[in-house]
Amino acid sequence: MNRKNYFPIALGCLLLLSILLQPFVTMAQTTVKASVDSRRIAIGEQLHLFLEVNHKEQDGKLVWPAVPQLSGLEIVDTGKVDSLPGANGQILYKQKLTLTGFDSGTYIIPPVAFTVQSPDGQEKVLNTDSTSVTIQTVLVDLQKPIRPIKDIIQVPKAWWEYWPWALGALFAAAVLFFLWKWLRKRSKTPRKLRGPVEQPHEKALRMLEEMSHKPYEAEGLIKEYYTDLTNILRTYLEERYGIAAAELTTDDLLKLAKQNRELKKIRQELKQIFVMADLAKFAKAAPEHLEQVACMDAATKIIYKTKSREPEEGAVV
Repeated sequence: MNRKNYFPIALGCLLLLSILLQPFVTMAQTTVKASVDSRRIAIGEQLHLFLEVNHKEQDGKLVWPAVPQLSGLEIVDTGKVDSLPGANGQILYKQKLTLTGFDSGTYIIPPVAFTVQSPDGQEKVLNTDSTSVTIQTVLVDLQKPIRPIKDIIQVPKAWWEYWPWALGALFAAAVLFFLWKWLRKRSKTPRKLRGPVEQPHEKALRMLEEMSHKPYEAEGLIKEYYTDLTNILRTYLEERYGIAAAELTTDDLLKLAKQNRELKKIRQELKQIFVMADLAKFAKAAPEHLEQVACMDAATKIIYKTKSREPEEGAVV
């Protein structure tokens, strides 16, 4: 076979081989590193573990691992992952972890595994080197005598430490001042003398007197006239006898008046007023002026007949 025929075949093989090896070449550019700022600490002291990764975004997705379990060491703080631009288009990722320990001995920080997922779906795990840390006990000189426990030393306070107390005192003083002014003003304000309590019959008579001065008939408010008149009587009966007159129909009220000894003596006047009021309110009747006056007189008569009798001054009760 002619050599010229081998050249295209060899070129194709090289091209295919370069494509297949490209992910592994690319992944090899990612480097990981773990280091500590101190390999020897005393019990209770802290050290820092630094994780660093140089990685190109074009090489794939970098999966940051969770912190592994550390035997003999405790993680005090897990810092956030920072990123800085690096050389050759790489990005430097850094994380600082704070560790401590309370048991003496030498402990191994295991490798931390980072995963790189290439664009074609392949994954490669990169491990950092393990690191040893020694925790020492506090050295005690047994030759020296035991010293006594020292008393508590009072540290002098700065002036700014007293401002919350001063602010609270000013606030309390302001509250007491305004309370004192309010009580003083209240004591000087003359109290209004309460007059005698208006009796139910006095209230009803007053309201009837006010009705007599309103121009119901002149303005054609006949329905309103009888509504106000019956409302005054219903309120009076509730306050005088404690019955729910506002919730009773005319028939129920008259039936109750027939059965009640106190109301029986005013049943005729109640019938006169409430029947006429029902005709004016529901049957659209228009009672004459004389009929309106007769209903007003009947209402006044009801109140005078049933008003509570107060003992006269000097009378023996």
